[in-house]
Order: sequence, then structure tokens, then C-alpha cells
Amino acid sequence: MRRCLFCRKPLGKRTDPNGFPLVRAAAYDVGRGRLWAICDRCRRWNLWPIEERAEVIEGLERLARDRGVAIASTENITLLRAEEVGLVRVGDAGLAERSWWRYGRELHRRRVWHDTRFSRISAYVYGALAYAGESVGLADVGQKIRWDEAGLTDILRWRRFGWAAWRGRLNCANCGSVRRALLYNNSAWIYPVATERGLAISVPCPRCDFWSPDTAYRLEGEEAETTLRRVLACRHIKGARLDTIEAAADAIEHAGSAANFMRDVGSAATSLWRLDPIRSIGLEIAVNEAAERRVLGGLAKELEFVWRREEELAGIIDRDLT
Repeated sequence: MRRCLFCRKPLGKRTDPNGFPLVRAAAYDVGRGRLWAICDRCRRWNLWPIEERAEVIEGLERLARDRGVAIASTENITLLRAEEVGLVRVGDAGLAERSWWRYGRELHRRRVWHDTRFSRISAYVYGALAYAGESVGLADVGQKIRWDEAGLTDILRWRRFGWAAWRGRLNCANCGSVRRALLYNNSAWIYPVATERGLAISVPCPRCDFWSPDTAYRLEGEEAETTLRRVLACRHIKGARLDTIEAAADAIEHAGSAANFMRDVGSAATSLWRLDPIRSIGLEIAVNEAAERRVLGGLAKELEFVWRREEELAGIIDRDLT
């Protein structure tokens, strides 16, 4: 059993048929014939012996090609996910970057969890406690407990997300009224709006015209993105069926990218209430993908920095061995 050269932890309790440890992440370079096992504990790169690389690299390349999904890339490396293994491939993997599949799995997990007996019992218990608190004057006065199917879902929403998706201070540009919070109960009236800097959200002012996004409170930038992600997660707490998720993913693919899909939805001047389930699910997937792409883009740059250092060391070691 081989150990990490840096922390001395075993690289893997099991190995593949070629003797390579089944680590959570590996890096390889087809062109130069480099292979690294990335330690699960310290995340350091362990250069694999030169005489044992060829078959392992071939297997990793086949895994990346058949089951890999590119999730981020730079000019020199591609970060992929293949089953449960993270792969850092030096060079272009020839795969389109897609991250919507992770959110599709998350939406499906939500549906499975929502339909479990545990979630139903949890809703009954939480609702009973709230009802008991209301009877002695300790509950929120705005809280209404219903025991039908929709009421139980509302209890789960309330337990997980609370009442407000956003808190702060916004002034209506038309009448000057002040909004200090955006409640989940009113979130259906949010209008996604496409701008040059990305997606913003407008919340119609009830004093001016509740039905018009033109006279509205406006959130932009990361604040709008974070609020919209919370609202969509709350609205979709029941998750979605696989056919709906696949249709939403197809809609994103048809638009060309998650950014294009968000722009299309934001240009339609449509509130969340009027979005059909496919576009609504697609919007959550696209907004989360946009947020994750920024994070993964930074991770890919960090990995490229590490790769450059490891490549220099590998070049020296391989020259000495040959």
C-alpha cells in the first residue's frame, strides 16, 4: 500500500486493476505522460512511477471520455467529474462545460426527501409545536398552520428558510416608500430582469402598481443573485420529477448556455408566478450554475498554479530517471 509522500497517509485502501489507488482526485497529462495521485487528506500531488503510468492514464482518459463532465477549465487544464472521481486533465478535454447536472440531482434528491415519511412526521411535529406556541401566545402572529398537503409543505419551507429571503432597505423610485424585507410569501411577484451586468430582480411596489415591474424596488448584482437563489430553492422545496429536470436541462442547452437562458427569461418581463415549471426549474439551475462557475473558475486557476509547480518537479524527476 503506497502512502502520500507528504502526510504519509495511505493513498487508498483499494486500487484499480492497474494498481493505481482509488483516490477522490487524480491529475494526468496525456501529452507528456504525467500522472499524479492527489492525496485525500493533504491534497498534495504525488507523482506516480514512470513505468506504471501508461495503462492508468489510458484508463483515466477513457473514463473522462465516456463518463466525464467538464465543470471548469483554463487555457491549460480542464477540471472534470467522472462518477465520484475528480479529474484534472492537462489540456482540453473536448467536452462542453456543464454544471447543471449537479443541480438536477439535487432537485431530484429534494423530491425524494419531501416524499419520505420522516419529512412528513417532521412537518407534523413542527406544526404541532407552533400550534401549541400560538395557543399560549408565543408563536409568530403571522404564522398560519394548515394540515393539508400544501400546508405541510409550507411548514417545511418555514422550518428550512424562515420568513424573509432578503432584509435591508430599498426605496421605491416612484413613490419613495421603503421596503425593509422581502418575504417568501410575496416572492411570486419577483420579476427577473436582464441587465448588462447580469440578472437583476424587481419587486413591484404595492403602493404604486403591484402588477407592473416598471414601478418597483430593484436588487442587482450578487445581492439579487443570492436572493433569487433563496427564493427559487424555497419555491422548489418539493424538488422536481426527472422528466421536468431533463426538459429544463434541454431548454438550457437549446439557449446555448445558462447565461443565455437567464437572459431570455429576464427579457420576457414575466414574474416567477407566471413561469411554467420547466422554465422555473431551469432558472434555478441556471442561476446556481452561474454562481458556481465563478467559484469553479477560481478553483481551476488555483489548480493550474499547482500544476505548473508540479510539472516543473515532474520534469526534473523524469529527466533524472531517464
